[in-house]
Amino acid sequence: MSELNMHVKNQHDCSRWTKDYQRLIESDHKIPCMGAFGHCNRRENDPPLVDHIHLNCLEVHVILKGTQVFYVDGSRYQLAGNQIFLTLPNIVHSSGGTPQLRAEFYYFQLNPIDHKKILGLDAPHTRALVKELYDIHGHVFKGNSTVNALIAGAFHNLSVRDENLRCCAQAQIVTFLHMLCDIAKKSEAPVSTPFAVDVCRYINEHLTDEISLDSLAREFGYSLSHFKSKFRAETGITPMHYINREKIELAKQLLTQGISVTDTAMRLNFNSSNYFSAVFHRFTSSVPSEWQRRGMRQKNQQD
Repeated sequence: MSELNMHVKNQHDCSRWTKDYQRLIESDHKIPCMGAFGHCNRRENDPPLVDHIHLNCLEVHVILKGTQVFYVDGSRYQLAGNQIFLTLPNIVHSSGGTPQLRAEFYYFQLNPIDHKKILGLDAPHTRALVKELYDIHGHVFKGNSTVNALIAGAFHNLSVRDENLRCCAQAQIVTFLHMLCDIAKKSEAPVSTPFAVDVCRYINEHLTDEISLDSLAREFGYSLSHFKSKFRAETGITPMHYINREKIELAKQLLTQGISVTDTAMRLNFNSSNYFSAVFHRFTSSVPSEWQRRGMRQKNQQD
């Protein structure tokens, strides 16, 4: 069995119901056309998601908060809260070697190929919905509180394992899918607002400075609480998450160039090397010295 096919078989060999991760399979939710339906509220990084497919199943991720990274056909997609990620059936995807970062999201897999009727729909309505789904171009779309609530409600209703609530959950998933098709038709890909663009540009131009949230709020004319809530509402992540994420991306470059861990921490205005190492590990699952050794070894091999 190839490595890819082996992962297709074993990708759900993990605990199905913990504090941070709950997963329903067909024997739980009793919907033949569905594969896994899960809720993840990851508080620690997980290992990278390796190349895999979901046989004859499309997969949808609805991101509530945090950061998720996917690679499809060599393209990198970095998602944040209030975004939706879609892969159609039998499409290879992974996290491209990036650890699965702390985030909260729902996901489900749906098989539109082996079933003439799905989610309680009759055959004509199934064909119409499947055609709309297959007409979607792209992978990332703008979500909202309504689609988040639909998926959360569907997961809750299936978790109860009541027949009436199962029917309700199927209707909620159908409604969500139609909303996703409508979003895709309107080309509602995630678009940054002028506020988010300006704040992110300012942060990226000052990554080697000490950036405080108070100073950022004053710079853009908001109270601290309003600034934080506005930034999170428009980007799906907190401003401090964005600052640290971008600092770590720059740190990766500096370390690969041979700059020491201590000097890198100082250049990026971290309070201490220990704090820098803790933040670096949070976003990479590696300590800076390990990353540096690995990066410089790869660079030497390429040279």
